[in-house]
Amino acid sequence: MTNKVRILVLILYSLLLSQVQASPAIKHGVVYAKEAPVCFVDFRIDLVVGKSESNIGDDQYCRYAINRERFLSLLTPAPASTFYMNGNVRAKVSMSAKDEYFIDYNGVVRFGDKKFQVSKKNFTNALRKLKRYQSTKDALIYSPCAAS
Repeated sequence: MTNKVRILVLILYSLLLSQVQASPAIKHGVVYAKEAPVCFVDFRIDLVVGKSESNIGDDQYCRYAINRERFLSLLTPAPASTFYMNGNVRAKVSMSAKDEYFIDYNGVVRFGDKKFQVSKKNFTNALRKLKRYQSTKDALIYSPCAAS
């Protein structure tokens, strides 16, 4: 092989390896490819100070995952006039780094400038709790919840 071909193969191999490391790992305690990571504070818990969109993504709340299709099927359109409590956010569903859904205490979902409603019970039942990590090397490779 010529040097150009070797360099091209090396670059392609590096890109492939970085994609594998950046995608959700498929082992215990991590998010599967068809799931979205979820940062969640239970709706049943009364908070003295509510969580905002910026701090709901703290690692301590990012312990869940939800099937992407299931989550989208739970959403029903809400009028633009529906009140969204941005000071009492209970969940952040990260479909990608740019596509984030925030759910307030009343089950009102904000996605950009769009609003939806979700049944709090159905949403909570659809969540899959991630297993606790045995060590730091078992931590999520891809954690958009913490990327905010």
